[in-house]
Amino acid sequence: MEPHMRRAFLASGKKIREKLQLFSKTKLLIYCKDQPLVSKEIEASFSAEKLISWSENPGSDFSVSVKNQDTRSKIILVNKLLSTYTFQVPFTHSASIENITHVIIAALTLGQDATAIQEGLNHLKPVDMRLTLKPGLNDSLIIDDTYNNDIAGLKVALEFLSLQRPKRSKILIISDLLQQGFPEKVYAEVAELINSYDLDQIIGVGNEVVRLRDFFPRKFEAYPSTESLLQSINPDTFENDLILITGARPFAFERIVNKLQQRIHGTTLEINLNALTHNFNFF
Repeated sequence: MEPHMRRAFLASGKKIREKLQLFSKTKLLIYCKDQPLVSKEIEASFSAEKLISWSENPGSDFSVSVKNQDTRSKIILVNKLLSTYTFQVPFTHSASIENITHVIIAALTLGQDATAIQEGLNHLKPVDMRLTLKPGLNDSLIIDDTYNNDIAGLKVALEFLSLQRPKRSKILIISDLLQQGFPEKVYAEVAELINSYDLDQIIGVGNEVVRLRDFFPRKFEAYPSTESLLQSINPDTFENDLILITGARPFAFERIVNKLQQRIHGTTLEINLNALTHNFNFF
């Protein structure tokens, strides 16, 4: 292993151990075994009787399989006693599926009835600013993912982008990735991920994201702050484009979404009660 890779690996393990201290007094901990580093640290820190694992592979307390169906997904769980549970959820992207799987297994573990769990799932709605499709100016389409920004989330967002109907260009507006480890390693991973989705233009905001220029010299455009981008950007330059806007919360990228989003004008209805009374009496 290269020295910088080893440092990043050790730093990640330390970060996980620090976070696990939050759960030191919990009676049960539910986790996914498909994340090797996280799984290793959890199993080293907690006794087996406190752990409930799930995985897409055999050998866990719950085996999970997911079948996507347009805008919904079917989650099938099988426990060690071979009891099978099937749930419908209004999500298809992997981050939401992983989150809701933890919730479902927690509810089952606490003894809730599967029918009652499904009734609760039926009321779920997508989180605002997380992979929300919005109409943009000049027939463009905006993917609003301004709630958070990390490598795992970026991967989900790019997958979501690839599932949309084709447009003239695919554009990514991205901020610095905060608290992600060594920048040289992080942005090399980001560049490799972006390269897999054949983007036409990349706009970066922040001090560190400028590293992407080394990987995409012809596609990359950099701004030091959200304010500087807002002052420079011309909404009319976007036409029939697919625009993914993903940024860490301190960058307030919702302001960019607002500038590029199609304006929807309201209509006011006024009722003159005196005229209405006059007309009623007349007829």
